[in-house]
Amino acid sequence: MKLIVFSLVFIVQSILSVSRCSDLNFIDEWKLVRNENGIQVFVKKATGNDLNEFKGIVVLNSRIEVIGEVLRDIAYFKDWIPDCSEAQVINKIDKNNLILYYVVRLPWPADDRDVILRAKTEMDFKIGRFTITMESVNESKQPLKQGVIRMAEMRGSYVLEYIDREHTRVSYRVKANPGGSLPSSIVNTSSKDIPFTTLSGMRRVASQKRFIDALKIGGKGKNRRNDWKRIFKKIVFNLSAPKFKILFLSFISKSLEPQHKSEKLTFDNSS
Repeated sequence: MKLIVFSLVFIVQSILSVSRCSDLNFIDEWKLVRNENGIQVFVKKATGNDLNEFKGIVVLNSRIEVIGEVLRDIAYFKDWIPDCSEAQVINKIDKNNLILYYVVRLPWPADDRDVILRAKTEMDFKIGRFTITMESVNESKQPLKQGVIRMAEMRGSYVLEYIDREHTRVSYRVKANPGGSLPSSIVNTSSKDIPFTTLSGMRRVASQKRFIDALKIGGKGKNRRNDWKRIFKKIVFNLSAPKFKILFLSFISKSLEPQHKSEKLTFDNSS
């Protein structure tokens, strides 16, 4: 009899355990909520509170260094990121670690929000992936503005993945708690469009001469172009998987092929 009772208890516990695991898996899953113009938007129920996390994915017909230039031009964010009214670097630790001041414009009657972000860039040369992570930090030196509420939390990332010389896969992820008295339902509803409009804006500006010309021979971005030459050299010579042999040959023949026939770009093998 004891054995039967023990067996029944074990079975019930197992069923409850599986049920709990299934619920957790459901919570952790990304759900596709929009698929339009080549941009996929996903939502994930954030654990620990009732604010959702959002992610957008797109393949852009742009070179990875051009998109890198778009993300380097912090002050230009307000021209392509929706609802961004101001963005500036307030502290440059080094070229891959920045402290940013960022202001989000909200529709009346809500107050605008601002946030201090630590932006960190990491490069994985073995697979051709660049990751820019952003996370809110407490920065007492940045004064509060009248009529603007400091956000309770914001974190996100841009991941750039090299596909070939003319295509880059971009993933954008964001989770924000605007603070104040905004209901979570309104925050979730308004936030779900952010990945789509952000990646749409990135696609638009990545085709602008402002960023393309900056990396041309004789352009204003000579130092940045040299940076990208070194980056590509590291990527190519670290790729060892067979599928990247074609990439290597493609890189040598057309990777940094100039936009104009009169231009010539070569590697410095001494570095």
